[in-house]
Amino acid sequence: MLVASLLFYKKIRADLKGVGFNFNPYNPCVANHDVYEKQQTIRFHVDDLLSSHAMPKVNDEFLVWLNETYRSYKECISTCDNVHVYLGMTLDFSKKGKLKICMDDYVKRMLDEFPVKFGESDHQETPAGNTLLDFGNRQKLDTARQEVFHSFVAKGLFLSKRARLNILHTILILASQVREPNESDWKKIVCLMRYLHSTQG
Repeated sequence: MLVASLLFYKKIRADLKGVGFNFNPYNPCVANHDVYEKQQTIRFHVDDLLSSHAMPKVNDEFLVWLNETYRSYKECISTCDNVHVYLGMTLDFSKKGKLKICMDDYVKRMLDEFPVKFGESDHQETPAGNTLLDFGNRQKLDTARQEVFHSFVAKGLFLSKRARLNILHTILILASQVREPNESDWKKIVCLMRYLHSTQG
């Protein structure tokens, strides 16, 4: 599967370059191209792609190109609206000249999947307590909770880099512990999840 993803990336990159797109030197999954003297930007993650341009017809023409190029694999389907869901983010273009990025649904799914459940009275004012940098109880977690810890740190990292910068510091500290998380680390991830519960929507 890893090889398949890499092969697809190489193909779509070559195809986009072939029609005039230039790739961003800082992000290999972002490409730009001037069309009708305005910039068209493509962002993609595997086969999820987001195209933007000042003129809607450019996106329509790009969809035609995508289907001409990739229909033999599967038909490309597009969504054209003021609100898009893309890679866990809700992108809201309803207000002219502004973009609102929201990940409330992503947070709700995280809370639904987390094994510790929170009620209405559970409240957390900050993403980390006073013990974030303390080692505390160093007893290693059992295998099941290690996997949960690792998974939710990864989910939190994805969230923190897109819509919830306020949890980034906590996530970076927890990410340093994913190889051998202990009981104190478990309390810290529970604290973070309680904070997300307290501040959702």
